[in-house]
Amino acid sequence: MRQGFSKVIMSLALLFFAVSCAVFAFLWRSISRNEQAAQAAESEWQTENSRREEAKSLDASMRAIQNERDQLDTHFASSVDVVPLLDTVEKLASSAGTKTSVTSVDILPNNAGLNVSLKSTGTFQSIYKFLALLENSSYELQFYSVDLESGPLTDVAGKTTGTAWTAAIKVNLVSFE
Repeated sequence: MRQGFSKVIMSLALLFFAVSCAVFAFLWRSISRNEQAAQAAESEWQTENSRREEAKSLDASMRAIQNERDQLDTHFASSVDVVPLLDTVEKLASSAGTKTSVTSVDILPNNAGLNVSLKSTGTFQSIYKFLALLENSSYELQFYSVDLESGPLTDVAGKTTGTAWTAAIKVNLVSFE
């Protein structure tokens, strides 16, 4: 009986060994699949993290060059919004001490440029200062003509108090988009 008993034990041991090997192989494949899924998830996370870092870097770069962009934007006048240019002309006239009005604004064909006609009155020095400020403004201007006329400056009583100068100025805004 001992021999039959040892065959049963041996058979059970072999069966247990085979089941253990099958369980081990099943667990090994499961772990291997989980490891591959974890590697894929980590790779996807690294890609997304790298995109996020690039976006942060781009945002930081955009903030760093914002002043330069603002200066560049003030150099160009847009065909849909010439108001900043006209505001600049008014500020320059005010700082030069002249009375200036815009008499016409014409957009050239194919948005090739913008013609602006101005009329400015004041002293010769203020007109000259206004022209210098216009020339050195942030906009690229090309002067077509500047016609200066002088006449007597009278007060309320009609008494001549000096010389008044009037300038008819025609410029082309070269930096126009």
